[in-house]
Amino acid sequence: MKDSIKSIKIAKGVSLKLFQTKSFKTAQASISIAMPLNDGKNAARALLIYLLARTNRDYPTIKEMGTRLNMLYGSSISPSVIKSGETQIIRLSLECIDDKFALENGSIIYDSLSLMLDMLFKPNLDGKKFRDEDVKREKRLMVQRILSLNDDKIAYAANRLIEEMCKDEVYSVKKYGTVEEVEALTGEDIFSAFMQVLLEAPIQINVVGNFDEEKITELIKERFAVAERNNVAELHTEFLSEAYEERTVREAQELNQCKLVMGFRAGMTYDLDNYPAVKLMTDILGGGTYSKLFMNVREKLSLCYYCSCFLDRNKGIILVQSGVEKDRIDQTVKAIRNELEQIVLGNFDDEVIRSAKLSLSDSLDGVFDSPEGIDGWYSSQQTSSTVKTPSQVKEEINAVTKEEIMTAASFVTLDTIYILEN
Repeated sequence: MKDSIKSIKIAKGVSLKLFQTKSFKTAQASISIAMPLNDGKNAARALLIYLLARTNRDYPTIKEMGTRLNMLYGSSISPSVIKSGETQIIRLSLECIDDKFALENGSIIYDSLSLMLDMLFKPNLDGKKFRDEDVKREKRLMVQRILSLNDDKIAYAANRLIEEMCKDEVYSVKKYGTVEEVEALTGEDIFSAFMQVLLEAPIQINVVGNFDEEKITELIKERFAVAERNNVAELHTEFLSEAYEERTVREAQELNQCKLVMGFRAGMTYDLDNYPAVKLMTDILGGGTYSKLFMNVREKLSLCYYCSCFLDRNKGIILVQSGVEKDRIDQTVKAIRNELEQIVLGNFDDEVIRSAKLSLSDSLDGVFDSPEGIDGWYSSQQTSSTVKTPSQVKEEINAVTKEEIMTAASFVTLDTIYILEN
């Protein structure tokens, strides 16, 4: 499959990315709307995207919208809220069947995308506010969504680590807002957020599948022609290349298994700074079954039930997560520190490098296994300084040397240890 995507400027701050392929039975599209995390409107925008996805002016009830989607061969449109660096992204995602499977003439992709655009440009309003009954419903669901984040203790511990590690940075702000912020929202507040994103938010629209490029482009240009977009918001993320001090935070809950999360600064000053070497180094540290954390900390020393690490390149931090018994926490912290130091010293062989490169290459090749993968790949780079194809990243990672991996590890500094214990 051709590893490229066509980019078209639709309006100021609005880009369209088209990926033509006949390889799939389904098509995928998305509208990603980005705004700074620190403007105090996260809760309003999070609620907004769920309101937009339920109904619109032409289909004002959930039942009517469901009927319309069923008529489009079961097309689905779903909302989501993402934090990318210090940016909140609210997103509508569309999945529909490819046109060749439709029984009548016309385009399912075109009609489904048109419906998704109507959700954005023809919301179900009561004057200049969202309807009270709709707002009340979505506020209740959003509060449940926020509270449910505490149920998954692995995710909870990772989120708490971020809150503590980045407490003086915008990155610590919650993507949904807080329960208190959600409960205080009015239909007028959400309408204000709606007008702001329509006129000021950087927006990326992706379409993946087999479609008429000219018709799709004209459809999107026509919709955005009604919006006077003069002051597009600027997106920025603060990167701290090293930790200022090392802190330990402990929290007690009723648990069967303690959660240990260690937050490191990766030595990056922007999202692509030395990224291939940092990514490969992170994978060797705690990626697959060949990694040092799995082979030594989990298997050889039997210190934890799981131990892996994750690089957030959009913020330049590395999280090492593990599940441990309380009396083994200190040993596990010491062992994890030691494995990072062993990479700095070069105590890993070429076979580990080959395994890590192969694993990452397979993952990058897998981007093209589905329309969702392609859409997700380019959506994830909306806030990136440079958009790269999977092949470009794969080539860069495979060119990384052992010495570059060692150097990347030498710039990693431990910032915060978070312990959720019983």
